[in-house]
Amino acid sequence: MPVDRDGIGFSPRPWDRQDGFPGTTAMFAYFANVSLEASGVPGWQDFARSLDEDCPTILLDTMTGERLAHFAELDYSTEV
Repeated sequence: MPVDRDGIGFSPRPWDRQDGFPGTTAMFAYFANVSLEASGVPGWQDFARSLDEDCPTILLDTMTGERLAHFAELDYSTEV
C-alpha cells in the first residue's frame, strides 16, 4: 500500500465494502434532444476516438493542454 510523505501507510479496509466499484463518481451532463450516435460522440467501444481533433466532446488537462481519453453513454437508469 502507498505511504504518505511521513512514511505512514493506511488500511484499505474502509473500501472493502465497495467490492470493485470506484470511490469517485463519473461526470454527468444533460443535453436535451441530442443523439449520441448521430453526433459522433465516442462510445466505450472506441474511446480512442475522443482524442481525434474533430471529436465533438473534449476532456482537457488544463495544466498541460493534453486531451484525455473518454467516452459518453446514455444513462438508462432514469427516464427524462
